[in-house]
Amino acid sequence: MDIFAVNIMDMISEPLSYWDKTMKLVSAQKAEKLSRYRLKEDFVRSLLGELLLRVQLARLLQLPNHEIVFDANLYGKPYLIGHPLEFNISHAGNWVVCALSHTVVGIDIEEIKAMDIGIAERFYAKKEYADLLAKAAEERQTYFYELWTLKESYIKAIGLGLSLPLDTFSFQITGNDIVVEDSQPRAKFFFRQYPVNSKYKLAVCHGINYFPAALTILPAQQVCREAIQLLP
Repeated sequence: MDIFAVNIMDMISEPLSYWDKTMKLVSAQKAEKLSRYRLKEDFVRSLLGELLLRVQLARLLQLPNHEIVFDANLYGKPYLIGHPLEFNISHAGNWVVCALSHTVVGIDIEEIKAMDIGIAERFYAKKEYADLLAKAAEERQTYFYELWTLKESYIKAIGLGLSLPLDTFSFQITGNDIVVEDSQPRAKFFFRQYPVNSKYKLAVCHGINYFPAALTILPAQQVCREAIQLLP
């Protein structure tokens, strides 16, 4: 399993014309989606996420770019056609993250912002909401995002997306011990949280109990250089 992170701020000042070459690497469908973004930050996050993924898939599987073709399941989870390698991408704020594994994996990163506790009451399981309220006031914001990223990583790993109601399963966090209780019988999953910085929370869900010791943080410029090398 590998987990990569890229800070988009390294490249955000580049003009849109800078990305013309790298846009040739993505599918027509992806290019059309990218063209609809109104904010430059959204465009860079989405494109860098795909470039990071393509660079790593090409490295791990020794594939030319034209053989890296994606599809999605009925719930929108993307997968690589013709190869069993699993992957998942997430982005928020200044960061793009990507996890790759030979077994099922989900990843989520969130920027810590002002918390609306009503969201937790509406979407979290009753036990999670009670645990959140039991925290000291100054700890609730952080704990809210710890739960949110764990829940997102779980539904992304399972591949059901938000078709799986967030209140049908709950997390118990005790130090580094993270346990999920699901109302439906499912395969066992394992979880780990990684520090990014004080403004972000990141969680990974994995089908086996193996995680790298730390994130691999790559400069955005390096990702772009390696992506351009994939061009024919």
